[in-house]
Amino acid sequence: MAQIKYAKKKVDNVQNTRKALVEANSTIVEVTGFKPHTGEGKVRMAEPMAIKFRDVAKKLKDEYNIDIDIQDSWRHPDAQDQQHKTYLENVKAGKKVPYVSTSDTSFHTIGYAFDLAQTDKMKQPIVAETLKSMGF
Repeated sequence: MAQIKYAKKKVDNVQNTRKALVEANSTIVEVTGFKPHTGEGKVRMAEPMAIKFRDVAKKLKDEYNIDIDIQDSWRHPDAQDQQHKTYLENVKAGKKVPYVSTSDTSFHTIGYAFDLAQTDKMKQPIVAETLKSMGF
């Protein structure tokens, strides 16, 4: 199997960013008014992320009449590790699947990541452009 080589500077930057966010010890909050794509559970994020998320959701709604559709947000470390285990099993079985981090490297476990639902609405270029323009 071919090995993927990452630029050390990029990896160090991601690790340093995550370390700084962990050290900030932000409170995980429920983002009220939003439900995951499945309609089950809650959308949770670190408080600074939740504030920024609300801003981008408002902009998408006000300017483009798009309701942001979340697949997943904060994850308990045990759930993240289970997803990583499943990822490894799939890779071992020869399946092409997206990479899933361990709990100690994931931004989901510290509330600084969310996944958009893979719907036509969320795949519109304006969604990605708006997220990027607002620092996501």
